Amino acid sequence: MKRQRTLTDVLRNVSVRSLSFHCANGSPSKVVSCPSCNKRVTACRINDHLDDCLKVTDKLPSINSYGNSFACSSETPVSSRAQQGSEDFSTGEDISAAAPSVFQNCPQVGPRRDSSTCELLPVQLKVFKQCFAYALFKNDSLFTDEEKKFIQLVYTLPSRLQELFRNILSRKNKSWHAYREFSNLSYNNTSYCEDEFLLLQKYGLLEAFRLEAEHCSADTIYILNLLNVKELKQVYRRLYLHNVEYQGKHKLISDLSSCFLGESVVHGAQCKMDGQSPRKDCWRHIISLLGHIFRIPLHLVILFDNVCRLSCIQSSPETPLILLATMNKLKFPHYTCNYTRPAFLSRDAFREFFGAVRDEEIFDAALCNGSNRAEFEEISSKAHLMLEKYCQAYKDQVADGKESRLPSFEQISHPVFKIFSGLWIFCNICWHSIPVLERKKDFKTCIRRLSLLLEFKEICSHRRGRYWNRLSLDMLHFGHSTSEVLKICLQALEDEYLNDGERVIISRRAIRLARKARKYDEVANSSSLLQQVNKVARSCTSNSYFKYWRSIPEEGIGGRPVSWSRHKRNLFFGQNDQLLGVEELCLEYYSLKGWSGIHCEGSLMTTLFGIFFWNILFMDVVDVFQNDYQRAPFDLGTEAFYESRSTEIEQKLSQILHYDKNDIFHEVVAVYEQHGFEECVGVNWSLLGSVETLASVASLIPSPVLAGCFEKLSKNYRYWSGGQPDLFLWRTVPEEQVKFVEVKGPSDSLSERQHSWLCLLLSFGANAAVARVRPGTL
Repeated sequence: MKRQRTLTDVLRNVSVRSLSFHCANGSPSKVVSCPSCNKRVTACRINDHLDDCLKVTDKLPSINSYGNSFACSSETPVSSRAQQGSEDFSTGEDISAAAPSVFQNCPQVGPRRDSSTCELLPVQLKVFKQCFAYALFKNDSLFTDEEKKFIQLVYTLPSRLQELFRNILSRKNKSWHAYREFSNLSYNNTSYCEDEFLLLQKYGLLEAFRLEAEHCSADTIYILNLLNVKELKQVYRRLYLHNVEYQGKHKLISDLSSCFLGESVVHGAQCKMDGQSPRKDCWRHIISLLGHIFRIPLHLVILFDNVCRLSCIQSSPETPLILLATMNKLKFPHYTCNYTRPAFLSRDAFREFFGAVRDEEIFDAALCNGSNRAEFEEISSKAHLMLEKYCQAYKDQVADGKESRLPSFEQISHPVFKIFSGLWIFCNICWHSIPVLERKKDFKTCIRRLSLLLEFKEICSHRRGRYWNRLSLDMLHFGHSTSEVLKICLQALEDEYLNDGERVIISRRAIRLARKARKYDEVANSSSLLQQVNKVARSCTSNSYFKYWRSIPEEGIGGRPVSWSRHKRNLFFGQNDQLLGVEELCLEYYSLKGWSGIHCEGSLMTTLFGIFFWNILFMDVVDVFQNDYQRAPFDLGTEAFYESRSTEIEQKLSQILHYDKNDIFHEVVAVYEQHGFEECVGVNWSLLGSVETLASVASLIPSPVLAGCFEKLSKNYRYWSGGQPDLFLWRTVPEEQVKFVEVKGPSDSLSERQHSWLCLLLSFGANAAVARVRPGTL
């Protein structure tokens, strides 16, 4: 008799990646990878797994010894601070004594620890405390007295309650929680009890769910989501007095929430059950199932989110760099924090920036998912209104000569900290909303938003060419006359912030429009206008490398397509019938001709830029380093980077220009030996496997090519770090050669930035080409 397969047998023979699990409340849960140990666990258990995985303890000074780096000079090198280990924030002063007027009413949450004692804390809790210390000691001017009171309160909680509060705060669900969610949590092998949650509620860090209060639809849905399917069916039967035909958890929640909010009638009338309405009876049943229901108040969620983001301003909020560094997952370079002012001068600028960042994260999620159009419209409209507000304030400031009090104006006046302004984020949101509006044929709104973006010359200046380009196209689609669009093109060509490739694209459009105007006699004196446009276009293409614009070498590569579509990525069969993308197909094609290569899309050049310019990137420049966890100076990608280091950059470029093969090899190896695997923007130490391979490949690149590429990256890293060729190829026989190849599929074309890079490489003397993949054999 054949043995029946058990669930254990099934799970043992199925790949982990294909498994689908369910949370305690019945919702589906995917398998995710732990960022610490790379173990694959279910998403519903990831927080519990991280609590166990990151139970790496470290000695941490007590409260009385915190904050010392804040009391010392702002010019203390990171290298000397790193030797202090976990005492990065020790000062030897009593935190309460530092601000007695603010914290004198703060409740005492536990026994005062002696300054000589140390306790063992999990890494996550240690980082949590460091973030709060950073806010209290270095940025206290950004918070009100009431906010400082709450920060101080959390900072002085006993470690057990701190870990509990941190765990609640780090949950993805920022709304209501039930006590039973945390019943499996423990601290020092001791489970949490309900009294500890009530203690946090007593201090105002949690608020309990009250049945008497009015609740919005979102609150009702969040609480119903805490129930599993079996419990939801019980509530449904209790409410409607009949069994439910199960159509999924979301359908159950939708039906129950519409009833609780009074949008549907129960039993055909508002009947009474035991002297109570059926809705209240069901709410009491839900509370009895869930137990204690609570949440962190919204104003505290925003406050503590700002505190955590402030300590590591350029890192992801999900996995902050400070956490990875404390876990020894990352190693940061040595540099000097020499600053004359903080990143934010006022509380208003600080709150506006981080509020805009949160809106941008929601906007990006809605843009990627394509489902939540309401959030997309709301946030993009809000950003549009903020741009109009700032634009009008700027015009009033110019007309009246009075300084505006809007918070972003004090940020954008600084060449480095303008990237930390709310206005910068609002411009990002408006720009990324343009493609969606164009697909909806809403060209009128597109034209208005692009016109607003062009009003701010100092904000996102690296995109101004794209602003002008889209504006001219949208005006043509909206039905503007040729003369109006031509006028816009001429204004664009006079813009000092345009990059060379963008000037070529717009000048060619201007010539086409002028010829069209002359052909159909749409503009008076069209012949003289065409001569003027040609003159401007010639001045725009005066750089030597533009002679290659129309003569970039091309190679045709044939492939057997798996499927054919002009609107999505195509796959091809390789030599051994494996499925390959266009880049992998080209690598296979060139390997048959004796080339070795990688699909790097410019990461090799940015890696070499970081290596050769390491000392320049991390040299002592005022205001560009504000904390210990930076991969690059704040001004990289702005015009201030080159201006503040022009002498050193020119000397380095001149030095590289005279390097021979051995000099390049030894410099790569020397920098690796001194700074190997330290964090630096654009640097991938494992790109080619070993440093010897990286140095050998780098030494094959002619020094004029390296110097020319590094010059472009140093002057405008934000623009030139993108658009580089897809493939980097090299070979040593019959002669030492390198080759840069941009791969284009059957329905793809070169962007202006890719076109510019290929022209630049050809002008530097490099071997560069476009490989066009076509179905069939060529």
